[in-house]
Amino acid sequence: MVKMMLAVSLVVFLAQLLVAQSRLGGGTPPTPADELVESSVDAATVEAEQPILTTHVVSLDLTETHDRSLEESSATEETVKTEELQQQQQQQQTRRAESHQQQLNDLRREAAAAGGAGGAGTEDFDLELLRAANLTEGLSLASSEATFGYGWIATTTRYGDADQSSCGGMNTAALVAGTDYYSVASSQAMQSDFLWGASCCYCGKSASNCESNGVAPMGCFSCAKGRFLQRRPYVGGDLGGFASTEIRIVVSDVCPGDSTGWCQGQPGDLNRFGVRNHFDFSVPPPGVNNNFFVFTPEACSPELVQRMSGSERKCFR
Repeated sequence: MVKMMLAVSLVVFLAQLLVAQSRLGGGTPPTPADELVESSVDAATVEAEQPILTTHVVSLDLTETHDRSLEESSATEETVKTEELQQQQQQQQTRRAESHQQQLNDLRREAAAAGGAGGAGTEDFDLELLRAANLTEGLSLASSEATFGYGWIATTTRYGDADQSSCGGMNTAALVAGTDYYSVASSQAMQSDFLWGASCCYCGKSASNCESNGVAPMGCFSCAKGRFLQRRPYVGGDLGGFASTEIRIVVSDVCPGDSTGWCQGQPGDLNRFGVRNHFDFSVPPPGVNNNFFVFTPEACSPELVQRMSGSERKCFR
């Protein structure tokens, strides 16, 4: 291609030089033959340059097509990853509900064996157990006077760690490894503002109206300090007694509103035990078994903020 261009350029130059010399030497106007030569030279020049222009256009088209292909491939991969994560979360929600139902049944049996009440596991039976343990909806335990200097009170369950949590796909065990934090899933009511405007359950933030509805603002990546009480649902105990020293928690997942009655679905909803907040602990401290938890939100440690930064960017980009 380059050699052809050089050859054409040389022919053009020589032809134009001969025409110019002819005009200067004789002072005569250009003949039809001269014009024919010039016309042929111009046509040859355009014809020689045309492949170059075509090559550039084809190259540009190929580049744009390649870029579009990469974008479409990336979007497809992102969609597949999102669908896989949603499927994993659905499976986790099913296992979580089964675990919560088992814990509820265990509490019922324990309370019945202790003489709290008798009967089948019905709503009336639950109310009877709550009254026997003095934990009806109007109990002062759910009021500010019963939080013992902390801001909020919550019921608790346990579930286990997750490899891909709803808060940006975090591994909940790795998140708190080597720290004094406990990983928790907060109830859907405590983080009801989800990514893409979904009703549940990915990358939840606390809603603007949660506090006015008696719900603590504990969305993904938030932290708190608190203590477990001796009290448990259905089971009596010293209302003022603590079952743990002060611990720190970090929200790494969500506990969707469920039929077992532990996790509240919307800000202001009361769960089965008359409380508006709930935490599902991955691994609670030893000796803790569905105890009530009093807590106050606080900033997470710099180390934990660093560990969560990648997942947080996925959620709030």
